[in-house]
Amino acid sequence: MTPTSSFDESAGGAGRHRERAAALAELARTRSRNGDHEGAVIAASELFVLHRAAGDEAGLALVLNDLAGYMAGVGRLTEAVEFATEAVARFRRLGDPDGLATALRTLEQRRAAVDDPARDLPGEHLDFIDGWLAAPDWPGQAAVLARHHRLLGDPGLRRTVAAVAAARGGEPLDVLRMLVDDMGARGVDVVLADLERSIEEQDAIAAWTAAPSWPESVDHLREHTAILTRPSVQAVLMRSSDPRDRLHATVLRLAARFPLDTVLRILTEPPVTAELALRAVEEGDLALVVDLIPACRAVLDLPGDGPFLWAVMLFSAGRVAEGTAAARTAAEAMTGVQVRANRARLRRMLAAPLPPACRTGIEGFLTLLGP
Repeated sequence: MTPTSSFDESAGGAGRHRERAAALAELARTRSRNGDHEGAVIAASELFVLHRAAGDEAGLALVLNDLAGYMAGVGRLTEAVEFATEAVARFRRLGDPDGLATALRTLEQRRAAVDDPARDLPGEHLDFIDGWLAAPDWPGQAAVLARHHRLLGDPGLRRTVAAVAAARGGEPLDVLRMLVDDMGARGVDVVLADLERSIEEQDAIAAWTAAPSWPESVDHLREHTAILTRPSVQAVLMRSSDPRDRLHATVLRLAARFPLDTVLRILTEPPVTAELALRAVEEGDLALVVDLIPACRAVLDLPGDGPFLWAVMLFSAGRVAEGTAAARTAAEAMTGVQVRANRARLRRMLAAPLPPACRTGIEGFLTLLGP
């Protein structure tokens, strides 16, 4: 089979040929990566004509192998097999073992797609897949799922989606394949309910973390407590690499221990945060120490007690070397009254069960502050 094109077949010299061929090959690859498989077919067909005009047998073999993939991307599976077969034959004639091995793998993949029972792609399955791909966002995708609810548990749909995903590729089809597989395993309504819940949580998190001030953030948490205090929301925030999300996970932990009015004061009033943190030191409540200080980092600017709390937080987090250096700074920054008070706090802290690294650090801190 021979691709057709309106492309001017005159190559204009070997250098010109290589330049134009490289540009067309890159254009085809870029279009394919962007999901424009039809555009990839057009560019590759023009490349075929260019190579044929130049008598470039190696180039023809390569582009035929590429065309097999691009044709599969537009659902022309039989033609994909034909191109792959011709690529194999040309690489054999060229005596190119690496090219032949690649072409044979392509041929195997294309034949597998043709032999798949779902290759006929029932019309209602195609409608569903096309609707999913056309939906711009989750509400649109949810509407597609609702419109085709009857199909979602059909094993035939799962086979069809798998075949299309294998042929065309792309993240939207991969997501759809995982979704229909999950529906087959756990049930359609269970998966849809989980999706709705997940989207509801994502929307709530996005709105909450976008609040421009802590008073507005706490008000949002108050209004959406039922959603934002779910363990799954805490898990999403903790998995995030965004410091803002992890700070909001800290806020949730504080909200589980204090009234929201107190949480707001912790976030905005360093003296309040310091008082609670110093009490947590006395009680050996490491988790609270580690949460309070990041929630209001301005507490570290308080004379004396700020550096003291920073050192204790580092020890509480198991960062003994950093904590030891911070403890020396704190010892120099504290007044005599603060030294006596914080020495007493550290003694009480040692009465609580502490991890070995933390205990070692606190004992060293206490020695540093003197008897």
